[in-house]
Amino acid sequence: MQIELKVPHVWLACEPVDFRKAAHGLSEIVAQQFKRTLDNEVFIFFNRAKTTLKILGYHRGGVVLIYKRLDTGKFTVKTEDDGLCSLNEQSLSWLLAGLDWVKMSDFPELAYTDFC
Repeated sequence: MQIELKVPHVWLACEPVDFRKAAHGLSEIVAQQFKRTLDNEVFIFFNRAKTTLKILGYHRGGVVLIYKRLDTGKFTVKTEDDGLCSLNEQSLSWLLAGLDWVKMSDFPELAYTDFC
C-alpha cells in the first residue's frame, strides 16, 4: 500500500516524546508546546531510542497516526531552537527510509552543462 502525503508543512520534533502517547496526547503537544494546529501540517515524533517514529496529521475529518519502526539502526534527528525542524519532501523520504537525511541534505544538487 502506498501512502502519499500532500501537505505544505512537515515538521520533525527535535526532542523525543513518551511513546505511550497516542493521537490525542500528541495532538496536545502540537497545540500546547508548538502552538500549532494539525490543519495542513504533519508532525513527526520519535522515541528516546530513535528507532520508532509516529507521524501525526489530519485527513478528511479525522486525525491520522502512522507508526514506523526500524528493524536495525536509528533515525537521524536534528535539534533546532524552537523544537521543530522543517522537512521537505526529499528529506522526509530519506528520514522514513532510515537514511541520514541531515548529511544528505548538505550535498549540493549536481548540474551538468555538458555530457561529453
